[in-house]
Amino acid sequence: MSVSQRWAEAFVNSMGADAEEAFDALKIIIPWVKKCSGSNDGYTVFGMAAANQAGRIIKKAGEQSGDAGPVLDGVTRFITLMIEKKCFHYSDTVINDIQKLLDVKNNTVRVTLESAFPADESIDELTDAVRKRTHANQVIIENTIRPELIGGGRLKIGDEVIDASVLSQLRQMERFMGRGEVNG
Repeated sequence: MSVSQRWAEAFVNSMGADAEEAFDALKIIIPWVKKCSGSNDGYTVFGMAAANQAGRIIKKAGEQSGDAGPVLDGVTRFITLMIEKKCFHYSDTVINDIQKLLDVKNNTVRVTLESAFPADESIDELTDAVRKRTHANQVIIENTIRPELIGGGRLKIGDEVIDASVLSQLRQMERFMGRGEVNG
């Protein structure tokens, strides 16, 4: 288990039933802490003093916005501990790992669809097919337009990638023809 996976597991376990709400808050607060630190990766924010300062700022912002409460307190403690333990630079990976843990907990499957053109009604068919195949409670599809695929698309479900793009087919033809195996 990686460092970021351990942090993610600690977050989900410590937040318990509030893990989803706390995760939403964490996704908002971490980029803000990075910006305040003057660094994209948070490397300049280290030690107990920096952790305490970040904690005070987050708590004050929560009070001013009316969002102070146990969830924000838990998120604040988590962030300050990451800073104190000099692990804040793992925050992006921790966020990804938390999302994976919550997806497993909620029986959610995330699908990435890259296509040359916007997907339309085919999204509903894809959602149904993925739900039947994975028995997921929820299927979330992220569609990215990639004109360089020319046509067709590329589908990623977990670690499985299905590439049915015209670009992929052209590259396969190019490799095949480049080997001189064309008879005729």
